[in-house]
Amino acid sequence: MSRARQHRGMTAIEVLASTILSALLMTALIGVLRGLKAHEQALELRRPEPPWQASLAAALAADLQHAVTYQLTPQALTLTGHGGRAASGESNWLPSLVVYEVRRNDDTRMLVRREIPIAGGAATVADNVALVGVAEIRAASPPAADDANSPLGVIPVATPPAAVTVDTPLPNELHLEFRSASGESIFRYHYRQH
Repeated sequence: MSRARQHRGMTAIEVLASTILSALLMTALIGVLRGLKAHEQALELRRPEPPWQASLAAALAADLQHAVTYQLTPQALTLTGHGGRAASGESNWLPSLVVYEVRRNDDTRMLVRREIPIAGGAATVADNVALVGVAEIRAASPPAADDANSPLGVIPVATPPAAVTVDTPLPNELHLEFRSASGESIFRYHYRQH
C-alpha cells in the first residue's frame, strides 16, 4: 500500500517542467497565429478589386474630374460640368449634368447614373445601374488641418447628410459614401482634385 501512495501525485519538479512546457507551447501557438494573421493581411492587400468596384470608381473619377459644381441630397448627387459623352461613350466635352440618383424598383433600391446634356437635346448615353442596394448617398469634405476631432486623418461622413440644394463649387477633396437601407456602408469613394 505504501508504494501506491507514493505514485499518486506529481513532484514539484514534474509540475515545474509541465508548466514550462505549456508556456513554450502557448508561445509557439501565439507565434503561429500572428504569422497567419500577417499572411492573411498580405493576401488581402494583393486581392484584386471586384470589377463592379473598379467600374464605379472609374465612373466617379471621370465625372468628378470634369465637374465644376455639385448638388447633394440623400437621394441624388448632381454634378455640373463638361463631362458630356457621345452615344459611342467617347467624351465630347459638352456641358452636361451627371446625376447619381437612388431609384426604387419594387423592393430593390439602386444607384443609377444618368447624363443630361445642358445645351438641349436628348440624352446621349443611356441610364445605367451603377450599384444595387443603395438607399442613401452621403458626403463630407475634409476637416481643417487643425481639426482635433479627426485623429489620424479620419474624415467622418456627414450624419445625417447635409443637403446641398444649390450649385456649390466642387471642393478639392470629397468623400462619398453609398449606404444600404440598414445604414451600412456599401461603397466609399475618395475624390481628390489633381
